[in-house]
Amino acid sequence: VPVDVVIHGIVETVAIKVLSRELSETEYAWRRTMFIRGAQRMAAIKHAHIARVLIPHISEKGYDFCVLEYIDGRSLHAEVRAKSFVLINEIVMALLDI
Repeated sequence: VPVDVVIHGIVETVAIKVLSRELSETEYAWRRTMFIRGAQRMAAIKHAHIARVLIPHISEKGYDFCVLEYIDGRSLHAEVRAKSFVLINEIVMALLDI
């Protein structure tokens, strides 16, 4: 769901990705590691079809979230689900474009 926020005095439409705390400690620790790694990797990628990480917020108190650029349209997951079948080369070509 897009949200309008003010970042450095400019109103931007963003998406907010939040890491849920409603997991076991073991599951949370693993997901948190993946969440942080994913945010770092996304921040390094510049591509028209991949949301930029605008504000990564990693807290020692366990309130982890990322503010991401909002890109209107369907996700890769939604695109694949919308088709009755997908050729593997279509997925590979989409990923190679990144």
